[in-house]
Amino acid sequence: MNTVPLLLSPAIALVGGGWLGPELSHPSDANIYLIHDGHGGVLIDAGCGLGSADVLANVRRVGEAIRITAIVVTHAHADHAAGAASLSAATGAVVFATAPVAAVLEGTATERSGLEQAKAAGLYPAEVSFAPLRADVVEDGDTLRVGGTELTLLLTEGHADGHLSVLVREADGTVSACTGDLIFARGRAALLDDSEETDLSRWEASVRRVAAAEPDRLLPGHGTPVLRRAASHLAIALTALDAGVEPPRLIDSDTRPRRDLP
Repeated sequence: MNTVPLLLSPAIALVGGGWLGPELSHPSDANIYLIHDGHGGVLIDAGCGLGSADVLANVRRVGEAIRITAIVVTHAHADHAAGAASLSAATGAVVFATAPVAAVLEGTATERSGLEQAKAAGLYPAEVSFAPLRADVVEDGDTLRVGGTELTLLLTEGHADGHLSVLVREADGTVSACTGDLIFARGRAALLDDSEETDLSRWEASVRRVAAAEPDRLLPGHGTPVLRRAASHLAIALTALDAGVEPPRLIDSDTRPRRDLP
């Protein structure tokens, strides 16, 4: 069955996503966003690799002339990163990632993806894997351009080391925050109790940094894109933190005491 990409703005489309989102590609895929000008395009995240054909088909449905020139990987978890090699091979796109994420993609630190533990927990099919890929290392504050749209890369750790969010500023001044697994609609968080990389203090600082950019839209790595009033969704998480409790979870919405409180 053919899927239909979701056009979020003149320059942004949702072209992939799995069971926690729009089911546009493989069930294990994170949301994958296309930033484009009708000719060139940048993908934000790459899915798990088993849905790459669907992602590329959805890009063509947005525009036959669009050629993917770059892929920005927000972090090294397989639902966002394992598809980078197949998408890059199919398009010739350059893959951009922070140094810790690039090490996973290049095959020198694959254990940091947590993939084998996630497979053991039944979270991924056995077929999901990382093919070695050379990534171009980016740093906090680096920018990319697609026509009249500027992408600013922000280091936003707390969910995972080397995590990026991408601020997308369109020609009309509208700002969308592509937040990967940092924060989701309705202020929800993906705080991993069994991960050494999850750190609530860093997470809070990262969310406050995104909020300070005053984005109009919140485009998370799973679930519902927020197409206006993004500040009110970010405020839910920050209000909870100000009250001394963790924000609601992406899947488990129980209110939990902050782990860094006495």
